[in-house]
Amino acid sequence: MSKPPSKAEQIRQAEKVLLSLLRTPKTRAGLVAAVKSKTISRNYVFGFLSEGRRNGTLITHKSGAAVMFQVAPAVVEEKPVASEFPSWLDPRTLPVATGRIVVVDGVVINVSKK
Repeated sequence: MSKPPSKAEQIRQAEKVLLSLLRTPKTRAGLVAAVKSKTISRNYVFGFLSEGRRNGTLITHKSGAAVMFQVAPAVVEEKPVASEFPSWLDPRTLPVATGRIVVVDGVVINVSKK
């Protein structure tokens, strides 16, 4: 005999189900109806949605009178490694070049554009 899942395991499964459903926008009523067969209570869904809005993991869209919930896009923060060049010469901070001008003794010799 297998023992029933613990309360923590039930919560993890409920969160997993709700997050997978919220990859596309859903209304609160639609979400409650979708998880009704999975033994997730209506009040748990309401709490999950309000907590998700508060901590930023969920966003809302307004479509007419209906408010739709969806998982918020992930923000990626990149921390570049330190450069071996001084800051004024670092190639990562130089502007994008669209052409070149060759100047010899104040006279433009060659102009090339990419």
